[in-house]
Amino acid sequence: MVSALTALLSVVLAVAAPTLAAPVAGPIVRPFDATGRYSPGHRGVDIATPVGTVVRSPVTGTVSYAGAVAGNVTLSIEVAGGTGAPGDVVVHLSYLGRVEVASGAVVRTGDRVGVSGAGHGDPRAGPSVHLGLEVDGLYVDPLPHLSRRRAVLVR
Repeated sequence: MVSALTALLSVVLAVAAPTLAAPVAGPIVRPFDATGRYSPGHRGVDIATPVGTVVRSPVTGTVSYAGAVAGNVTLSIEVAGGTGAPGDVVVHLSYLGRVEVASGAVVRTGDRVGVSGAGHGDPRAGPSVHLGLEVDGLYVDPLPHLSRRRAVLVR
């Protein structure tokens, strides 16, 4: 029963999630790993890139947040919803060196939104940009939604 519900949820989330453009070019150095809303894990993917690389919007939407979260420079782009109702989609970019757009700004896919920072500080991963995808309040793996499949998981 649980596996059937999980499969159904995966289908619903896949339909609701947008196609994403890679915010930077580079390999995936840390994959998505989240098993529940409050469990430990990694709620996105990290894409390796040198510090200071231009970061581009992966979607068209409205910047809902631009600032620090737990000391990390973060940008959130609302694609749909924003009301807490079904259909809400938010894309998150974290561990940036600088954000170049303000809350409320409308951005289009490919627009320059900032520059990359040092990443999580994990020496195995090196500098990177964190890409997260939230659908209906749940984080989902953004990798299947990337339009450019040039990103490759490196272990």
